[in-house]
Amino acid sequence: MLSIVHRRHVAAALASVLAAATLTINLVVPAAAREVSHGSFQARVAQVVWGQVDLETGAGTWGIVAAFDQDDFEGISLFEQTAVAVDCGEYSSLSGTFRLGDDFAPAELEVARNLSSASAAGTMTIITGTFDGCLELWEVTSVEEGVSVSLDLVATGSRENVTDRYMESLPGEYRAMQVNRTQSRAASGSVLVGGEAVAFDQALISKHAGSFHFIGH
Repeated sequence: MLSIVHRRHVAAALASVLAAATLTINLVVPAAAREVSHGSFQARVAQVVWGQVDLETGAGTWGIVAAFDQDDFEGISLFEQTAVAVDCGEYSSLSGTFRLGDDFAPAELEVARNLSSASAAGTMTIITGTFDGCLELWEVTSVEEGVSVSLDLVATGSRENVTDRYMESLPGEYRAMQVNRTQSRAASGSVLVGGEAVAFDQALISKHAGSFHFIGH
């Protein structure tokens, strides 16, 4: 089963979502000849995932529908991929099919304060196609515009809290620290794409907050 926490591709996608509208303040202090930067974000996410993936090769079938809001920007996205590992001679790659909804199609997301429920609705353009990693070839086979997407989740698990801290420094050069806090609850419910129900394996309702600080000498 595809894990919500350990999806390589999905983690990358959500990282871009949560970084998209990060508030950054840069302060330059000439007397001290140093640069000080601070940033923060808050976001809410409701997502479902399905499929199985070989973590070594990336082969398998998996998909995600995720709705989010961050700093007053709301959106919904869809991605699904079926791939097989292929030998390209000097390296290995993947070939298969994909279905991609707008990265951040406008949507309305509602999340209960205690993460007990979440709902979202929007429309998107869905692109279907094939890809060949050896030939570095991607081909679009169809484009559907105005496809309705809705998500309705109810929490089934207790709230989990996770805090990640990252620190890095180079004496005499800079100091950097980043803190990310996540509250989440497992969920169940329904997802409709173009009026058709989407079967999924896991669902999650979550709230995120983060900050970073950078001091350059």
